[in-house]
Amino acid sequence: MTLLLLLGGASRGDAQSASPPPPDTVAAEFNRGFQSMAWPGLVQRIHPDGLADLRLAADILVRADTTGYVRSTLLGGVTADEYDDLPDDEVVRRLLAGIQEEVPGLLSSLVSRRTRILGTIVEGDDRHVVYRIQALVTGSEPEIRVMTLRRHDGRWRVAEAEDLRVLHTAIRGIPVPR
Repeated sequence: MTLLLLLGGASRGDAQSASPPPPDTVAAEFNRGFQSMAWPGLVQRIHPDGLADLRLAADILVRADTTGYVRSTLLGGVTADEYDDLPDDEVVRRLLAGIQEEVPGLLSSLVSRRTRILGTIVEGDDRHVVYRIQALVTGSEPEIRVMTLRRHDGRWRVAEAEDLRVLHTAIRGIPVPR
């Protein structure tokens, strides 16, 4: 294939940059997204099923808030109609930015840590990336975790991960005015 690309005028670098990153790279980028609080890049690496699950947690939060605090503060000042029209990825991106600004301690366990990819296991259409994670606090013990990636639009996306479950629970636990 490389020979055909070279004969057709494309360079080897062009061929490599055109192929989507493998699952272990996406998993590492996902982890770095939390560590650097780079929410747009992190959200791009979450599978639509994972985004829908986080959106559900946000929907519950928005519906429980009778004062509009969540929409005005945590979601960047959107109206109820605007919120309903936002795609899942935008809701999650806005919510992460709002939490970082208003409730920063909520994300501390997801942000202050070090990770290292150990390997990838193929299971049908899924890829399970095994990684070591260690919190950056004295006395913490490293843990081995697994995240599951699935293809969406030709790219690997994180479909299941402990971090997504923690984030979902954290969102549901944000105290809202009633």
